[in-house]
Amino acid sequence: MRFTDLLLSGLLTASTASAHVIQPRRAPAVKASPQRLAAAAPGECTFWAVPEPGDTCQNFADWWLVPLDRLRLMNPSLNCPSGNSPIFSGTEWCVEMPELPSTTKPATTTSTFKTTSRGPTATSTGPSGPEPTQPNVTKDYCKAWYKVVSGDGCQVIVDRYKTFTLSQFYSWNPDIGNTCAGLPLDTYVCVGVTGTPTTTQAPDPSKPTPTQPNVTKDCKAWYKVVSGDGCQVIVDRYKTFTLAQFYSWNPDVGNTCAGLPLDTYVCVGVSSTPTTTPVPTGTPKPSPTQPNVSKDCKAWYKVVSGDGCQVIVDRYKTFTLAQFYSWNPDVGNTCAGLPLDTYVCVGITGTPTTPPVDPNKPSPTQPNVNKDCKAWYKVVGGDGCQSIVDKYKTFSLTQFYGWNPDVGNTCAGLPLDTYVCVGVTGTPSQPTPPKPTVTGTTPPTPVQSGVSKTCNKWYYVVSGDQCVAIASRFSITPANFFRWNPAVNTACSNLAVSVYVCVGST
Repeated sequence: MRFTDLLLSGLLTASTASAHVIQPRRAPAVKASPQRLAAAAPGECTFWAVPEPGDTCQNFADWWLVPLDRLRLMNPSLNCPSGNSPIFSGTEWCVEMPELPSTTKPATTTSTFKTTSRGPTATSTGPSGPEPTQPNVTKDYCKAWYKVVSGDGCQVIVDRYKTFTLSQFYSWNPDIGNTCAGLPLDTYVCVGVTGTPTTTQAPDPSKPTPTQPNVTKDCKAWYKVVSGDGCQVIVDRYKTFTLAQFYSWNPDVGNTCAGLPLDTYVCVGVSSTPTTTPVPTGTPKPSPTQPNVSKDCKAWYKVVSGDGCQVIVDRYKTFTLAQFYSWNPDVGNTCAGLPLDTYVCVGITGTPTTPPVDPNKPSPTQPNVNKDCKAWYKVVGGDGCQSIVDKYKTFSLTQFYGWNPDVGNTCAGLPLDTYVCVGVTGTPSQPTPPKPTVTGTTPPTPVQSGVSKTCNKWYYVVSGDQCVAIASRFSITPANFFRWNPAVNTACSNLAVSVYVCVGST
């Protein structure tokens, strides 16, 4: 399992550095000593590593927490025109160099840099860039900066500038990670390096802003997403299109609604979309209906393309699927006979006209939140899924995603000013305290063999820990972690649980 995989398993804090999605590392195969090409300053390289077959330049840089630009500078023979370029696995490359060669260092005199906000671009002067920034930002090469404010997201920033991709943004700001979990509030992030365009194409005057990049070009009707919205909520509000159509018009939202963007316009109609909504009708009986529909029916609904029996039940929330089938026996008990453009029964005498309200459930919540939820948290500006997990320490990121499926599995759908589930029956009310970090030159027990004799700080490994995550947690480089713990291979596949590893040395 690689460092980036940990972001999906709930084991890293939001400040942990990572970048693009990469494949799990395997233990290195036994091979002859690889060729070592000259680095930019051979005498200054302090750690060398061999890529795996199939690695890209960005994968390799991510694993070693090295910005891609810096990897290129340390290895002038490296052919990496882009992050997706394959990297030669038969060669050792430099992954740690305390000082870059003087010919590539930025000037130490006062330089000019750009800082940007939601308003016009501003130019300021400083020794190397604005403050504060994250530790591993490409500060020496960044030419434009943006200060993160409440409500921002990585895709939101990319969409605002439209001069770089999300992958480029992650590569310039590796501490953010590849799911945007580490985006820091009130901190400057890099939004441009040498060669980044400074202007975008002129906007479409008929199109509102902001929108997502890949929204359908044939859109004729727009809706601005507000706090508490969900994709099905929007579909139910209009009732002129299906969820499948909504996803097809707004592909950046994804097919689970994980990418629904707050305060952004989404498409809710194209050229052929009806402008009026189907309205359930009461008695007298509308036409057409199925032959054996309940004679006691008091409320009707006209089936449209994309409907399903459970979809209709979920829309009304005043009756069960079993009741729907009993009122509409021609539909069958698998919904195979649901008729298009035909009225079906959605209420008889005694059916409630409004859905029941759970007095123990706060409002607003997302539509598909866990029904067994016993503890709630209201999302505020600057929150992220991992930061909420870290705040409680009683559940994992995977559990949080399971209880709040509308959030998605990348936290893209985390809703501001909305309650999310932070506990179900059986969730502990207090976190299990971890073993304390040990300081001192006397090794605690047990440790793996060969650990550095100058080690003065120790960490107790627990299930789910990974090498790069541990290194990041203690602000040390992966190279130093492997240097001080030589029994652990650089793929981290043999990291032992319930032992101490070295995380600091004199």
